[in-house]
Amino acid sequence: MARAIIGALSFPPSCKIVSLIATIRSETLAEWIGRAGSITRAIPLPSVAELSGVTAIYPQDQVVEELFGQLGQVVAAASLGEFDGYAAASALMGTYFGLLATAAGWMVERGADNQRARAYLGSLFHGLAQTTAADERSFSDLIEAHSTPNGLNAQAWQQFRADGGAKILRDALAAVALRLENSIPNERAD
Repeated sequence: MARAIIGALSFPPSCKIVSLIATIRSETLAEWIGRAGSITRAIPLPSVAELSGVTAIYPQDQVVEELFGQLGQVVAAASLGEFDGYAAASALMGTYFGLLATAAGWMVERGADNQRARAYLGSLFHGLAQTTAADERSFSDLIEAHSTPNGLNAQAWQQFRADGGAKILRDALAAVALRLENSIPNERAD
């Protein structure tokens, strides 16, 4: 569908082109529009609507950086591999909500009201997100800072890792990254 829509458009030579389609390479877009030159790719995450999100861009472009800078933080990737890493990590949004849904469901099974479980988890993870944004320590240091030795947080993280949770997460990211790396569209991928 993207190929048909984009191919029907015309772009003046002076027009700066920014693509928000994660699975279509800049070279492919340039071919579709019949124009050589720089196309900046961007991943504006949903929270930019509240001016609190982050947008990854590649390649670095001052005009595009200023545009998305008005919506929140901008991370200009230094390489396509780095950009694809941001794109893959962005695919964790569903996993995040799935994690919360699983935890809320588990809490409800133990007698919690669904709305209270949701409110509790939302506040818990909101606070952790704020800590992540404000605290420059490594994630390993944050795990340690938020986990009493032999405490509940330490136990949950150790169990998650022992049961392969961290490996499953890395495998999911690798699968998304592979899809991005192999995203040279063909007739079936349009």
